Amino acid sequence: MKKWPQEKQVSLFIITLAVLFCFLSCLCFINGIEFKSPEFPERDFDWRVLFVETTELPDGWVLVSGPYSACEASPLGSGCKTYGEYVRYQDENTYCNAKETIYHYMSVSRAYRDFDRLADDEFRDSEHPWDTSIDFGFVSSCAEQIRIACQEDESLSRSTCKFVAQYDEFIVVFDIDRKYLDDEQLVDIFGAVDGRIMSYLD
Repeated sequence: MKKWPQEKQVSLFIITLAVLFCFLSCLCFINGIEFKSPEFPERDFDWRVLFVETTELPDGWVLVSGPYSACEASPLGSGCKTYGEYVRYQDENTYCNAKETIYHYMSVSRAYRDFDRLADDEFRDSEHPWDTSIDFGFVSSCAEQIRIACQEDESLSRSTCKFVAQYDEFIVVFDIDRKYLDDEQLVDIFGAVDGRIMSYLD
């Protein structure tokens, strides 16, 4: 068998040591890294205060239940990329129901990027399409992005309106039965939800 020259054996040995040294150095570096869990942007308040208070809604509205985790029920699926909670309200005079869901993202940019997908899912219903052309006069005071639509279900004699809006790192979904509400009352309620958020984020 032909033997390698001594110089080549030495060179191969040096290269092997160099590769081994680089590997061990990388291993030590990786072990020294502290992997931190992503953190929400710092706020000087508990974000759950963004849920509208019943005192800010017209007379007769009460909190029925919540807050509950919105992860499993969200359009984002069981593997939520964010955290969310929802609460339910009811008008004791007309028994109309409303639901507010707030999704809390790790950054404003993530909320911005996910807005269209979440809004598309919220307004997806082939049997009873949502009418996005409706205009009853509501204008948000501080939302970066917003979609508003209403839906008619004649079989259940039900009319529902909903808005999906992005406020900084939050996306808010508010839907309400509007069977007994005129446009002015609906604007007042949407305005109360929007105003509550503006008071903390503005």
